Amino acid sequence: GNVQVKENKGAGAKYVELNTVAKSLECEENDPPFYAAANTAKRSSGQCAPLQGPLSCAAEGSIRSASSSFPSSIQFTNNSGETVSVYWLDYYGNRVLYNILQPYQSYVQGTYLTHPWLIIGASGTCYGIFLPSSTFSAVSIN
Repeated sequence: GNVQVKENKGAGAKYVELNTVAKSLECEENDPPFYAAANTAKRSSGQCAPLQGPLSCAAEGSIRSASSSFPSSIQFTNNSGETVSVYWLDYYGNRVLYNILQPYQSYVQGTYLTHPWLIIGASGTCYGIFLPSSTFSAVSIN
């Protein structure tokens, strides 16, 4: 069948993850933070649509880690030409430094589907907030 997730209100984390039976998955008008990860519906729309690239750095402060139920990993590759810091945004939305990548360095970080990662360059440039999209995701920092 079809699944609709609508109008979930409040400051607490709300998420739809690992939905494998819906023909379509529609998410609308849910208050942030709202996450949709690793859903396999043939059509996903609204807030459940697959992410195309990183979240805006402006989301910092309103996005935080939710569930630790579904393990994943994310590979960060620094192609930016500057040293970057990799921060996990914890359950309160606070930055927790996990790694510093030199230019053209790469590493794989174990994580969970609803855990956001913030990348900040040595110059102060924010490269975005990244969420894993499956059991393994790759991020190129440019």
